[in-house]
Parts: sequence; C-alpha cells; structure tokens
Amino acid sequence: MRFSALVTPVLIIFSIGCSHTSGSRLPDSIRSPSSTYYVQNHGKDSRQLEATVAEILRERGLNATAGSASMRPQDGAYLVTYVDRWQWDMRMYLLKFTIAVSDSETGKRLGFGESYQDSLAAMGLTHRDVIERAVDELLGSR
Repeated sequence: MRFSALVTPVLIIFSIGCSHTSGSRLPDSIRSPSSTYYVQNHGKDSRQLEATVAEILRERGLNATAGSASMRPQDGAYLVTYVDRWQWDMRMYLLKFTIAVSDSETGKRLGFGESYQDSLAAMGLTHRDVIERAVDELLGSR
C-alpha cells in the first residue's frame, strides 16, 4: 500500500469538523408571555454574553432581561445561567456554550441547551451562532 493512499483518507477524516448540540427542553408551562427570565453574567465574562442570550430569548418570544448577580430582580424571574468555554486555534472561538434555566426559588434546573464545535466546525460561525444553537436546544426549536 502506498503512503499517499493511506494518508488521504486519514486527512479527510481529520479535516471534517465536529459539532453537536444537546439539551433538555424547557417545559411549555413556563414559556408563557407572563414568565420572566433573568440572564445572569457569571462574573468572569467580559464579552457580556448575557446581553446576547437575553436578546436571543426575546427574539424567540420570551420576556428576558440581563445583568450581573447584584442587578438580579427579586420578583421571581426564572434564572438563566451559562457557561462559555473559549479555545485558541489561530483565533479565539467559542468551543462550548451551555445555557440552563432554573427556578429562582427552589434552584431546580428546568431545562438546558448545549452547543459544542471544534475549530473546523466553528469556521465561519460567530459566537452568536453558537449561542443560538444552544438556545434552540433549550427551547426545542432544533
């Protein structure tokens, strides 16, 4: 077997980007226009992704606001938290984004969405695209 015959399939396998989404859909019972959601910055995010998440939630028909933990309303809004994991591969890209909604009073997690992509799969995507995929998993839109 020639070396080039072996290398070509291996290069093709490694050149295909890997991405996936997963989640647990938010119950329909709390997706009414009267429900409010507060997207809380986790304190280490200087990109202000909480504002992007809240904007996407509003575009999907939910009543969402965003800010820091100290700005969190005390009116019982559902708490939306997120974890953003960034990676460097000749550029910074959002490797993994996880969003979760919890009951503000009990702390019980009511749903989550997650989006993962490696460097190749993230080519051409903005961090907003990655966040939208995770939100779509949370809302069952995918």
